[in-house]
Amino acid sequence: MSARLIPNELVKATSGRLAAGSALTMLNGVCVSAATVTQGCLFVPLTLNTADGHRDIDAALQKGAGGVLCARSSGKTAGVVKKWPGKIVVEVDDALEALLNLACYWRHKINACAVIGSPGSEPVLSRAREMLTAEKKPLHVRCTRDSLHTAALRLLELNANHGWVLLELAEDCAATAARLCAMSMPAAAVITADGPAARALLDAPDPPAAVFVPAGARSASLPGRTGVKIIVCDADCGKTKQPSGSGPESAHLSMARCLVRYLGCDAP
Repeated sequence: MSARLIPNELVKATSGRLAAGSALTMLNGVCVSAATVTQGCLFVPLTLNTADGHRDIDAALQKGAGGVLCARSSGKTAGVVKKWPGKIVVEVDDALEALLNLACYWRHKINACAVIGSPGSEPVLSRAREMLTAEKKPLHVRCTRDSLHTAALRLLELNANHGWVLLELAEDCAATAARLCAMSMPAAAVITADGPAARALLDAPDPPAAVFVPAGARSASLPGRTGVKIIVCDADCGKTKQPSGSGPESAHLSMARCLVRYLGCDAP
C-alpha cells in the first residue's frame, strides 16, 4: 500500500496552498511520471534531465491522477484549476522540495524503525535485511545525490508491514546524507569508514541515537557527539554461538548481528 493522503495533509507537509478541490478527497499514491500514473494518485511534476514535468500535467490528469502539485514559478496553477475543476491542485514553492517534505511527513506517520548506512554499508544492510525478514519485510532504499526523488518515492511506499527501513547511501556526499537523514529520521546508522557522509550523519540536527562502526582504524577518527552512542562491532559482537572467523565477510556479519539485536530482534 502506498501513501494515502488528503489535501489538508499535502498543504501541511509542503507548506503549499490548496488552489482547487475538496479538502476531504483521498489521494492514493504518488508518482512523478505521466507514464506511471495510477487511478487517484498525486502527480508531482519534477524537472528531470532538463524536462519540465509541468508539461505532463494534462496527460497525468487525463490518465486518472486525482491531484497535482504545481510549482508557483511554473505559472500553471490558474490554467490547471480552470481546465480540471474536479481535481486537487496544490500550489507549492518547489515541486522537488515538496516531494521530499511529503516523504518526510509520511515517514513520521508510519511506525517503522529506520537505519541509515554510509557508503560501503551495503553488505551489512543486506545481511541485516535477511535476518529481519524472518519477522517482516524491511523496505530497502538506495540513494545517490541525483536520486533523492527516487528515495522519497520509496519512502512514500512505506507501511506498517515493513517494520523497518534500511537506507543505503551509495555516494559519499554530505548534502545527500544530511537530507536523507532529515527525511527518514533514522534510529541507527551503520558507518563502515570515515568520510563526508559519515560526518554529516553525526552533525545532523537530529542524529541517529546509535552508530555502529567496525573495529579498526577506518572508524577511529569519527568524532563523538553528545546523545549518540558509538557501538564498535568486533569479531565477537553479538556473542555468536559459532566461530566468527575473520575478514570482511565476518566483519559485515558481526555488524549485522549487532544491529539486528539493537533493533530488538533475534540474530542467528
